[in-house]
Amino acid sequence: MFIRKFFNRRNKEQEKVVSCQLTEIYEFTRQKIDKLLAKDEETSKDINGKCPNCGCENVVHKFANVSGNGYVSGEMFIGTGYVSGSSEVITKKVNHCNDCGNQWKLYNGQTFSSHKIIADDLFQITSYIKDPNRWSFQQGIYLRYSKYSAETIYELVKRCEHWSFHTVTKTLTLRILRKHFKSVFDGRK
Repeated sequence: MFIRKFFNRRNKEQEKVVSCQLTEIYEFTRQKIDKLLAKDEETSKDINGKCPNCGCENVVHKFANVSGNGYVSGEMFIGTGYVSGSSEVITKKVNHCNDCGNQWKLYNGQTFSSHKIIADDLFQITSYIKDPNRWSFQQGIYLRYSKYSAETIYELVKRCEHWSFHTVTKTLTLRILRKHFKSVFDGRK
């Protein structure tokens, strides 16, 4: 058993425990994303549906904000040479108030990813492991993940490596996680 634990080779029962815990974490994250999307949709309606200048709700969406940039460069010498340049014009959506004529940028909302949310939680766990007395909300996240095994959290670290800070992948190694969380190899179900 010690060799299996050292090389992190789980049997079928332990693999099943880890996969069930991962499913539970992703389900919790999906519920959190649903709440964030509902809140973001309300924010979007508030920002896009009411004029910040006069407060009326007679608002339409337009393609009106045109911005651009460009440059021209060249070289001339006794009637010969070259001229080159480029320009770029970007047309953006804006909100337009029909009563007062005010225009403001359209709020498109935020994007939420389960990997980004889990990576943020892993960063909070890393911060709590480094300094347990610093923040109380990090302790709450730490306690929420304390019911999961160290191998499950390590699997999350590997899956969310692209979205995580380098300190997370450097700090949350399997050896350190086994010091703070129980292992599936310890007979925990």
